[in-house]
Amino acid sequence: MSHARSLLWSAATCRRFAVSASLAVRRRSPDRAAQPAFSTFSQPVTLPITSLDLPLVGVIDLEAKVQGENTVADFKTVGSAPDGHEAHMSDQLTAYKLAKPQVERSALWVLVKTKEPQILWQPTIRTGDQLAEYLAKVGYIAREITAGRFYKRPGMWCAWCDYLPVCLGDKRKAQESLVTVT
Repeated sequence: MSHARSLLWSAATCRRFAVSASLAVRRRSPDRAAQPAFSTFSQPVTLPITSLDLPLVGVIDLEAKVQGENTVADFKTVGSAPDGHEAHMSDQLTAYKLAKPQVERSALWVLVKTKEPQILWQPTIRTGDQLAEYLAKVGYIAREITAGRFYKRPGMWCAWCDYLPVCLGDKRKAQESLVTVT
């Protein structure tokens, strides 16, 4: 799938998920203020960080006003109900907050694909200390990767990781698919 088609597919998926999540919120709350007012879907962001040579890049799934607060959200799909701590520990939501400092809240909208599917809303906020901790972590990881050191964390994400050839020891494929930044 081309990058452009992938972004279009992603935007369409986000819209369907957001509409479903919105309907779930409406069923739970007759209060119109609790109903999301969507502003952007699949918004690419580039986050320059002064201590890094390259910016962080990503895509924010949704930016919306939810319960009267400007919110950025990421959509997740899982096979069983999450424990509830995921949003509070999500590095992705921390990066979103750095990219969108005006946002008051970050959240995960989690589609739980079980016998009776659910859509869970996991809001969180980020403190200045949490943002500083995240920036220190990103700096450390960037320095380690630059030095050629990174730990392997196998899982489903390996399928979309650009560094898979490195982990598999496939030097030829790594040279073909990765760009060397000097």
